[in-house]
Amino acid sequence: MNLSENLIFGYKRQSKCKFMAKSKHRKFKAGKFLDVFAEHPHLLREFARKFDDKRFPSEEDFNLDAFKELAAEAVKTDPNMVEHLYRAYDISMDPYGHEALCAVIKNKGWAVDDSLPVECLAIWLHNHDQDQFNFAYDRMNFNHLEKVTMYRIEPPEEFDSGKARVTAFEDTLKEAFQDDKGSSNVLVKSYEENDCLNLIVYHEKRTQAQLVFKDRSDAVGPLMLRPAKQDFLSFNKSTGELQVDASYTKEKTALRRAFAGKFLQNVEIFESPESAKVFDLNVMADSEFAMPVTDPEHSAILTELKFSLPTETNPTYTIKSDDVLKTLRESSQRMKIEGATVASAKIRLCFGEKQRDKKTITLVGSNSITYNSSTYKEEVEAYLRQWGILLAQEPAQLAA
Repeated sequence: MNLSENLIFGYKRQSKCKFMAKSKHRKFKAGKFLDVFAEHPHLLREFARKFDDKRFPSEEDFNLDAFKELAAEAVKTDPNMVEHLYRAYDISMDPYGHEALCAVIKNKGWAVDDSLPVECLAIWLHNHDQDQFNFAYDRMNFNHLEKVTMYRIEPPEEFDSGKARVTAFEDTLKEAFQDDKGSSNVLVKSYEENDCLNLIVYHEKRTQAQLVFKDRSDAVGPLMLRPAKQDFLSFNKSTGELQVDASYTKEKTALRRAFAGKFLQNVEIFESPESAKVFDLNVMADSEFAMPVTDPEHSAILTELKFSLPTETNPTYTIKSDDVLKTLRESSQRMKIEGATVASAKIRLCFGEKQRDKKTITLVGSNSITYNSSTYKEEVEAYLRQWGILLAQEPAQLAA
């Protein structure tokens, strides 16, 4: 069974979920999606004509009901069109879809009303430039990076991120996953942003979706298939940092070693203990440790600290508080934990009043970080470097 690009159309990220014996079906509420176009039917007409340029030759012979009928028929006659339509639905249902679409459109300098409903914006971009729509879809998925394992090497003098390298990386993963999972179904998509090469790896199982209209009693079939697993890698060629987001240790290892071998020509380059020393959590046990912010609207508070003391019995303590540093200071314990080995910590960072402006950063060991990186990723990393927690050098610092 070949994994072609159109199999990823309509994919919804599920990499944080364990696989079940039988995948659940996900319904495509097409009627509700299409009703949004009541005031913008020309977008759907243009979309339909991309797949059949003889359909709807004039605007007068087009309406929403006609398109719904076309979509229902296309499941059997042109499933490719339905898969593209589902992909627009998928990005419109994602909380970061509108942000990803607007970022791509703004970057290209195109004039479009960004107050349009996200459904219309998605179809507009697909009509205008399908490659850029795919780029926006990839950006949206990359916004879901959460539990990241980081590695660090000296920045490479030269770094080739070309198509041949991506293809070689994909082929290596096919072999690795065939041995480990009994499946070589792998598809790698890549895009570059600033100094980072971002890689999205679709692999293993597929799930199904039914096309459903509210005003039809039957579900329109057959079912569409899409991958059910997605992992991420991001490499910053200026800092030498590799970030890997995958569910299981074996997958992280396979991704890391394949990347090292095909992009850096050294499969062992990230395997040394030094490459995993990205965070220094022990600085938080220092009596002088503080977390200053550079913007009066920002705030940073340490809310949890787990550490062990260097005594014969090696006791381990966990302190949870609205402000751990303040608690330690007021209880006269600040000096007593100096020299402790910190196992994990939680930091609450606020960049504004909205919920998405608030981040809880969980740090574990020397190279694991968990937080919603859909927004303020650069600011979070810059603060961690400023406080001495993130050890790698950063080309651009937060403005004073």
